[in-house]
Amino acid sequence: MSIGGLSQARLDRMHDVLAGHVEQGAAPGIVTAVSRRGEVHIDAIGMQAVAGGVPMRHDTIFRIDQITAEQKAASPFFSGFWDRHGWGFGVSMITRRDGVAAVPGRYGWDGGFGTSWNSDPHEDMVGVLMMQRLFDPVVTDIHGDFWTLAYQAIDD
Repeated sequence: MSIGGLSQARLDRMHDVLAGHVEQGAAPGIVTAVSRRGEVHIDAIGMQAVAGGVPMRHDTIFRIDQITAEQKAASPFFSGFWDRHGWGFGVSMITRRDGVAAVPGRYGWDGGFGTSWNSDPHEDMVGVLMMQRLFDPVVTDIHGDFWTLAYQAIDD
């Protein structure tokens, strides 16, 4: 256990799982950050583009965009989204638990290019996931793995 309450072994597992997504071609590269109680863990995996060439870095610049509520509500891929989320001031808030990382009160933003930022006041944790890939089922798998593994990294 560390002062910030994050397990290095579990953060290493997060790296391995996300690196597996990159190796399988799900995304050319991923940058993650998890912060809890003053401890910050940042990880850069893979390349900045599908063609390779430039590796992901902690300071890689990403395009971010927001998918509007109308697009989310109209898409069958987001079926049930509004049953467990509220929306306002540009962020969504989880209102109902339906998985390990779906903690009521957690709020944040999911962008259209595979970006995600969430804050969980109860756990004093902030997580950021950055990749340049439009939302689709593969991105949902990566998001699900990242957030599940971020919560599993909590070591109190």
